[in-house]
Amino acid sequence: MKVSSINLKNSLNNKSEWYKRKLVIADRWFPSTQTCPSCGNVKKDEDKLSLSERVYKCDCGHELDRDVNAGLNLLYYGLNHINN
Repeated sequence: MKVSSINLKNSLNNKSEWYKRKLVIADRWFPSTQTCPSCGNVKKDEDKLSLSERVYKCDCGHELDRDVNAGLNLLYYGLNHINN
């Protein structure tokens, strides 16, 4: 069964209203895999991770799995928008 993004968004919105929660949706182009959650540095075009690179490394020394890095950035994005 294929679920369209509109149906998924509506379902998430309904669930969040039901449980009295705020739904925060990051922009499609939010650079979650290219941003350091430690210092906030965003990789420039020439330094961006390719899809095959699985480890995010920042100049500040922060290093972790690409997906974990993206997850942290999305968590911080959501928390920032809930608190504002």
